[in-house]
Amino acid sequence: MKDMFLDSPPLNLQRQSALRNLFIVFLIAIIYALSAQLGLTLATINKSASPVWPASGVGVLMMLLFGPRAALGIILGAFIANFHNTPIFALALLISVGNSLEAIAGFYLFHFLKEKSKIYAHFSKIISLITISIFPTIVSALIGSLSLYLFQRIDENFLSVFTTWWIGDSMGILMLVPTFCIFVDSEANKNRLPDLSNIVVKIWLFSLMVFTVSIIFYKNIGSSYVFILYPLLLISVWTSGLRFTYLVTLAISVLGLYLTLNNLGPFSHGSINNNLLRYQFFTASLMITTLVLEYLYKIREYKWSSVALIGSWFLTGFTYYSIHDSLLTEKNQKFLVLTEKAQLEIQKSLDQYFRLLESGSGLMSASKSVSIEEWKTFISVMNIKDKYPGLNGLGIIFSVENKNLKSFQQKYNIEKIKNVPHGDAESLDRTKQPYYIITYIEPLYKNKQAIGLDVSTEVNRREAALNATTPGSRTMTKSIQLVQDAKVRPGFLIYSPFFKNKKLMGYAYSPIIFDDFITAALKDSLSEINLKVYNADSSNISTKSSERELMYS
Repeated sequence: MKDMFLDSPPLNLQRQSALRNLFIVFLIAIIYALSAQLGLTLATINKSASPVWPASGVGVLMMLLFGPRAALGIILGAFIANFHNTPIFALALLISVGNSLEAIAGFYLFHFLKEKSKIYAHFSKIISLITISIFPTIVSALIGSLSLYLFQRIDENFLSVFTTWWIGDSMGILMLVPTFCIFVDSEANKNRLPDLSNIVVKIWLFSLMVFTVSIIFYKNIGSSYVFILYPLLLISVWTSGLRFTYLVTLAISVLGLYLTLNNLGPFSHGSINNNLLRYQFFTASLMITTLVLEYLYKIREYKWSSVALIGSWFLTGFTYYSIHDSLLTEKNQKFLVLTEKAQLEIQKSLDQYFRLLESGSGLMSASKSVSIEEWKTFISVMNIKDKYPGLNGLGIIFSVENKNLKSFQQKYNIEKIKNVPHGDAESLDRTKQPYYIITYIEPLYKNKQAIGLDVSTEVNRREAALNATTPGSRTMTKSIQLVQDAKVRPGFLIYSPFFKNKKLMGYAYSPIIFDDFITAALKDSLSEINLKVYNADSSNISTKSSERELMYS
């Protein structure tokens, strides 16, 4: 009985310890899952690979705080986040294993390097933190990318996914772990200049840094101005201490990240994924600068602080110009893709419009006669308003010889044959050149002024018609001004001829306002490109844009 009594307390302690450990595991799982979910919301290149991954830093911190038992919470939290993101059990499990191995490797590598601290003295912290940011993250990125490839979630962009994953994880560790370490460092709060290190100075310095970041990002004054932040870090270390400086560095990084995500600042000129990767390089240089300044602060080296600052400028400058070069390449490639896409969409729209015309010319060729009511019915069935938004209308032009003009006018109730304004009707020989009279056109309310117009009386309209004299031919005019457009915008006509007994009888045609045509054809691309279209003589294509007719802007 006595033995049982003596054994009870240790048993209760074991239960309490087990419950405490279980609570810690679940708490770690929740924290990791939330930080992972935050990172996944920023994934663009692939829904599982994010250029911003705070969970990697959280994982290493949990291992440093709670030891190896934290690994279970990490893998559980990682699985929850990954399964929620991609509900495939095996895939989520594989990625989660990679996430936990990253934290475990970072933990043991950190302690291994810490044991060697006597060799490198104060410099060992820089070596340790940069090393655990670079190498353990390769494990997670490689396992994750290979898992996605195995489950056919990526193919040709494997390298891009791996790089994004690796950089995101590396920066998660580099930003969070040093900030944590400085708060458990007993020497960190010692100040070289205690008379200056007060709450007023800290508030002033923090406000100045936030103001500087806001100006750089909101005014978008250029990447080179981010170098202004480095002298401020130097001032912060020597006036306000290390802990404050690390917090400021972290705050600047978070603020800049938010602004970059909202397409503000010097890192917002490419795709979201590439913008974030470029910004991550910048934040890496900020944190590495802070680490170096901490080292110099601890060994009381004032002059070398300036050297470190210059070195950081050089590092950031090299990074900036390297990234700037890649950004220009990316912009050029994107421009080529967008212009090719725009050309294809314009050609596709024209093909659709010509096919519609060919339906109209086919109707005219196949029918003995088509009345105005039948033409209206045809237009209604084709639903051109909704299906062909770039068209101003669809009509019929009849070819009429001079001897048949009066009877034609009586048949179709056309009171007056109109010439195109500023045309060349007087120069035409009507024994050779027939009239090309617009007889039907719908919708009529938009095109009433065109009824009775003889398009042969203007050279561009006439030449396009004369070039469409064989079955199946397609022609369009050069830039003209449509008589029915009150805004007097550039436009053009497209023709499809119809025949009876191999004789040309006329044309199905459409008047098109260039502005409406481009807007309809490129409706999905106009938000991505700033487009201007000029009209130039094909024989003199080198004409300066200022000397050409602006057709669309």
